[in-house]
Amino acid sequence: MEGGTTLNHGADPWETLADSEDLDARVRAVGAICDVPMAPSALSAPPMAFRVASDVEPVPLRWLWRGRMPLGKITTLDGDPGVGKSTILCDLAARVSSGRPMPDGTEGLRGGVVILTAEDDADDTILPRLIAAGADTGNVFLPAVDDALPDVIEAIDELAALIRYTGSRLLIIDPLPTFVGERVNMKGTGSSRSLMPLKQVAREEDCSIVLVRHMNKDSRQGKAVYRGADSISIVGLARSGLVAGRDPEDPDRCVLAATKSNLAAASDAHSISYRITSAIVESGETSRVEWLGEVDFTADEIVAPLSTAREGARDLAADWLREALAAGPVAANDLKSRVRSSGHSWATVKRAKADIGVVSRKQGSGGWEWSLP
Repeated sequence: MEGGTTLNHGADPWETLADSEDLDARVRAVGAICDVPMAPSALSAPPMAFRVASDVEPVPLRWLWRGRMPLGKITTLDGDPGVGKSTILCDLAARVSSGRPMPDGTEGLRGGVVILTAEDDADDTILPRLIAAGADTGNVFLPAVDDALPDVIEAIDELAALIRYTGSRLLIIDPLPTFVGERVNMKGTGSSRSLMPLKQVAREEDCSIVLVRHMNKDSRQGKAVYRGADSISIVGLARSGLVAGRDPEDPDRCVLAATKSNLAAASDAHSISYRITSAIVESGETSRVEWLGEVDFTADEIVAPLSTAREGARDLAADWLREALAAGPVAANDLKSRVRSSGHSWATVKRAKADIGVVSRKQGSGGWEWSLP
């Protein structure tokens, strides 16, 4: 290879690339593999810090709440006022503080919890909710902010030290915009870069960080992932996104659903129905979460206006069902297994089934079969 350097005679470039610790030798190996002249002398110092993939030690992914809140990562929780976001987080904080199972029965992880909140007072709201949820209150930390709310980016070193000192596995920032300074443009695409210190702290301290956001006003936007206030790049930075909203079929209930889940299978992140109820503690009345079990509603369905969710989703599900049954009868279990990849919920498909008059027939011990009328 004229104009560059070559490997030593007889050397296998793949072995050199994998085994050699010499930068020049690795550059020559890349050149030999790609049949491109390489000049290592021009790279006496690498242009940026890098690691060779073969030098990285793989580690298992860990969860604070399996499928929903990865440990060492950022999770967003979006929702309109009145759906109980803060009460949900007090419930989760209580579970982490005491090591109890999560709402779906999956194994919990005991650790400290740091709560930064600007909208609820600690003495008459946060603490009673924690007590009602069964928290180990000696394992929950509410920093004394008094007159000045901390800027989590400016005070990132102090925040990391607090997480480390308390052994916390969960940090709640509620709501996010209140705890970042004016230098962070929450509306721009650069907001994710500005929030990178939080990502680094989550990873280094092995802590799950939950960023709480309100919803924007554009209810015409059908995708839940775009409904969180401020820039879409914030949920892009997160590895998991959750949204809380009203049950489209029962306004007295709510649903917690996943807007994105980069690290989990869909089967690990089913939507969960819940209700905010009252509870009596020593100081008086407060609120708590009553978890009602898994439901089939998607995040997109619960953020849509109720009329849109009921009508539009059922119309689309009816079209999908007609197409699925166009070639003839199909086993109901087969249809159910195909629903998730279609973007519809099974509950909506069953309602659409009644709308278009789909016929169900029992097939011996083989279950039910659906067909068009």
